[in-house]
Order: sequence, then structure tokens, then C-alpha cells
Amino acid sequence: MIVVSRHIIFCFLGFVQNFRKAMLFLMMVVIMTAVAGQDKEKLHEAGHRALEEGNIAEAINHGEKAVKLMPDHVPSYLLLAKALSFDGQLDEAIAVYQQANQADSTWAEVWAGLGRMYYWKSKPYTAKGYYEKAVSLYPENAGIQTEFAEVRNALQFNTQARYQYVREQEEHYQIDALNQRYSANKRLSDRFQVSLHFLLDHSTRAYTETDRPDTTRWYDNTHLNWSYVSESHVLSLYGGGSVSDNHITSYGLSWRFKTRLGDVGIENILNGGYSYFYYWNQVGRTAISDQLTLTYANTSLNLEYNSGTIDEKPVQQYRTDVPHIDENPFTSYRASLGRKIVRSPDITISVVHSYYDYTYYSTEYYTPEERLLTGVSMSFYHRFHMFYVYGMINGNMGSEKYYYLEEQENGSAVEVSESIDAGNWSVSLEAGYEEGPFSVAIGGSHFNNPYYQNMVAFVALSARF
Repeated sequence: MIVVSRHIIFCFLGFVQNFRKAMLFLMMVVIMTAVAGQDKEKLHEAGHRALEEGNIAEAINHGEKAVKLMPDHVPSYLLLAKALSFDGQLDEAIAVYQQANQADSTWAEVWAGLGRMYYWKSKPYTAKGYYEKAVSLYPENAGIQTEFAEVRNALQFNTQARYQYVREQEEHYQIDALNQRYSANKRLSDRFQVSLHFLLDHSTRAYTETDRPDTTRWYDNTHLNWSYVSESHVLSLYGGGSVSDNHITSYGLSWRFKTRLGDVGIENILNGGYSYFYYWNQVGRTAISDQLTLTYANTSLNLEYNSGTIDEKPVQQYRTDVPHIDENPFTSYRASLGRKIVRSPDITISVVHSYYDYTYYSTEYYTPEERLLTGVSMSFYHRFHMFYVYGMINGNMGSEKYYYLEEQENGSAVEVSESIDAGNWSVSLEAGYEEGPFSVAIGGSHFNNPYYQNMVAFVALSARF
């Protein structure tokens, strides 16, 4: 009996001892799990801080670690996808959002993130489907509703109308014109967009110091643009014609490329084709142009180059020559460096340099010879709720050449040149109001140099359907 009691006591003591060990182990597991959880949460928070501070690489690193440690934690996927998208890795961000959906498909933010990525990849129709799912899951989310509205706007039928009065003055005549411009554009699919433009112009040219009679004319121009759109490229084929002049007014091809290298934004627009640019004297040109824009933070550099040939018209080597019919090659370039110095209102100051040169002189259209201009410009933009105001002022100093033959005492002629003042200034102002799918704007501008002035006043309307 005593032996049995001792055995029971020893068993009881052993049980108590093992129970204490088991409880101690369980407490250690709970503590380690809590610490690990805190470490995971700290990792996630560190990723958010890095993203807010602009340390994209660090945010991606934290996000990748958080996803590995917490494969069912959707906020970690959202963090990583956002960081990847800020780094321009849209396809990688899409893959992360899809992984998040596999973990939990009920997060509206994940579906909206997929929509956002496809919208940034210039696929608005694909984006629309993802936003519809996000809104169905969380209709009260104002941020998602705002983004979805932007996508819907991109898919709507957009129309614009502009009514404009123009006055142009040169040494011997003045032109007063009233023109109407209408346009409509529609995104047909993720990859194709079409736009149609129409101009109707009624103008009068009154001569001031000659016996030539005044002239009044109507002019129309219809222009169609068909574009293929991808994430970084827009390839456009365009053409147009005029019934009043029975003339093709434009045709050609343009290519726009846009990307980023780190913090530097790059955009290049290459265009080649024909344009009927001065209908008063029925003058057209065939040209190729390239425009490169580099942006970094608040600084932008813009470089432009144009080269082409004017249609056969009367031209002169020297202004005393008898005009002859010939084509007229030309070349121009322009460079500007701008920096935004103030925000709200946005104020940008730019330094500008340009060159323009024609082979021949012509009285049919403006033909500067070796024109060099250097100047500054300032623009401002401010938005207050649904109102906005925009303005710009430019000033340029410079000259162009005037070549002529000077007779010598021995009867020969020598080419000489003089510099002509070509400085100019201009100012423009526009104010507008936007309410939902409708907007209205009014504005005007004025340009002045020693030989030519123009004044423009307009009202513009736009609507989306």
C-alpha cells in the first residue's frame, strides 16, 4: 500500500513537472510569435515610410521581404505593387496585384490597383473592367470613384468648338478673320483612337498703301487623324483637304515616344508630311520635324528642329532680282530651358534661343534669312476649384540678314548684307471654368515685331458624352 502510494506521488510530481515544462514552452512560442509579428509589422511600416520619403528602392526591398514573411497579408502586396509602379515597373506591379487577389480577392484596392496599372499602360478599356469590380466591392471609396471617373472620361466622345477673331497687320495690308474650329475624338479601343477636325474661315484682306483691291474669301479645311496608342508610343496617320481651295491641305505620319530613365522624363515627337500653311497665297510645304523634351524635377529642356521645302512659288535670290518660280528650302531650330520657380500658382521662367533661315526671299510668305533670336518667357497657371487662369509673356531680341548686290567702281557686283531688327514680344491670357463634362474658356493674345502684328480673341467650349 505504501509502495503504491509512493508510485502515485512520483507520477503526480512527474506530471506537474512536465506540465510546467509544457506551459513554459507554450509561453515561449506565444512570445516569439508576438515578437515575429511585431517585426513583420515594423517591416511593413518601414516600407511605407521609405515610399513616403521617396526611397523607392528601399520601399521595394521592404515590400518584397514583407510579402515573403506574410504571404496572406494583402496590405504588404499593396505596398510592394505601389512601390514598383512608382519605379515604372508596371508589369511587375500587375503581377503583385494578381498575387494579392490569389490571397484574398475581396480587396477593392487591389482591383483598383490593377485598373490603375492598365490605365497607365494606355489600356483604358481593360482598366474599366477592373475599376467596375473595385467599385462593386467598395462603392463608398471616394478615391477609387475619382480614378474610375478619369478612366470613363478617357473613353467618352469628346467634342470641342472654338470661335476666334484674328487681326493681322503688315506694312501694306491688314487681314481681319472670323474662324470657327470644331473637333471630335474618340478612343475606339485600348489601341486605337480617331479624331476629326474642321475649320471654317471668313476673312478680308484690305490693302493700305497700294492700288490692289481688297479681297474677301471663305476657306474650309477638314482633317482626320488615326492613331495607334501603346504604353510608350503613339503612331498617327493624318490627312486633310479643302473644298473651297480644291486642295489637299495635309498628309503625313507622326510618332510620339514617351518614357522615363530614373528621375528623368523623356518625350520625343517626330513628324513628317505636308501642310498647306498659308492659304491666302495657296502656299504649302513638305517638312520633317523633331521635338525632344527632357524633364527633371522642376526643370525642363526642349529642343526642336525643322527642315523642309516650300512648294514652287515666285522667289528671288536678291530682292532686286526678277522673281522666278522655284522651291524654297528652309531650316530652323529652337532650344528652351525652363524651371518652375513657384507652385500654386505655378510660375515657370524659360530662356529661349531660335534660328530660322530660307534659301530664297519671297513676297508670297514670310522668308527670314539667318534669323537669330534670344529671349525669356514667363508663364503662370492657377486653379481654384472649377476655375483656372493661364497666361504667358515672351520677349526676344535678335536680328535677321538682308542680302543684296552692291555695284563696284569697276562695274562688278559684290554680295553684301545688313542686319535687320527682328526682336519681338507677345502676351497671352486665358481663363476657364470646368463643370463635370462641360467646360468653357475665353482668352486672347497679341504678337508684335517691327514688321508684323497680330491680335487674337477667342471663346472655346468642350463637352464629353
